[in-house]
Amino acid sequence: MNWITPKTNWQPTDHEGIDDFNRQANNIEYAALVILPQIDRHPQYDPITRAFIGQLPIPEFINQLEINLAYLKAALPFTPPDWGESKTWTSSYPAPNYQDAQRWEKNTLIASDQVKAIKTFFPYAAMYSAGGY
Repeated sequence: MNWITPKTNWQPTDHEGIDDFNRQANNIEYAALVILPQIDRHPQYDPITRAFIGQLPIPEFINQLEINLAYLKAALPFTPPDWGESKTWTSSYPAPNYQDAQRWEKNTLIASDQVKAIKTFFPYAAMYSAGGY
């Protein structure tokens, strides 16, 4: 598992595809299991089922993203003001649009960027918190 550069330029003409969902799922998992533990934050993480052709949009898949993003948010030392709030999806809910995809990608990037900033500006605090001193 590696970090995959998030797509952060979603447009109204863009549609969420399988590769997009799997990238988002991968990055959420990476943030939860690799990035946040670098500052001694260990969010709850529920494995996200990877999607295959014909499976999206299924509320169960989308809700897995939303739930894990909420776990990431809860584990962050600071809740950023630009963090997009989660939704709960049902079969009667409209399919996710480009704004939802942008929110998923942006929130994951915010979590990653916050950890990088903490490690850069507070290196000793991050090391102490992680047991380095």
